Amino acid sequence: ILEKTQEHYALTLQAVNDGIWEWNRNGNTMMFSDFWFSMLGYSPDELSSSLDTLETLIDYESSNNTFEEFKDLLTSGDTIDLEFLMKHKSGEHRWMMIRGKCIETSAEGIPTRAIGAQTNITQRKRHELDLLMAKEKAEESDRLKTSFLANISHEIRTPMNAIIGLTDLL
Repeated sequence: ILEKTQEHYALTLQAVNDGIWEWNRNGNTMMFSDFWFSMLGYSPDELSSSLDTLETLIDYESSNNTFEEFKDLLTSGDTIDLEFLMKHKSGEHRWMMIRGKCIETSAEGIPTRAIGAQTNITQRKRHELDLLMAKEKAEESDRLKTSFLANISHEIRTPMNAIIGLTDLL
């Protein structure tokens, strides 16, 4: 039954397309699943299983203080739900969503272990950007249409006023 359960969980992980991670306060170590590494183009033997690995892969220019926020959430025991850019082995950047939760605390209530998943959301972020650009384009088009109609209205009204004035005189 144990083999069947392990097979079930392995197939589930493949189906959800998530990389799994685990943090252990003792030694401040991280464990990453093989798929976690492959999401970023690496094999498990190319990177160490440490918190430093995660820190070096996060793109700080676009992700602000995401790693600091991640560490704060780990050590506070709060639920983790963050989005950030990570560097792929190819040099490209990929949007990732990382979720997790503290699963073990010390006798003093200090988080000692957390586990979570990481999902590649690059495609979703591209769609969001496309939608934002389309929205901005539509708003600009609406502004141009309004301006055009105001100008045309003015151009028609000016000669019409002269015609109406002359008609009144006649």
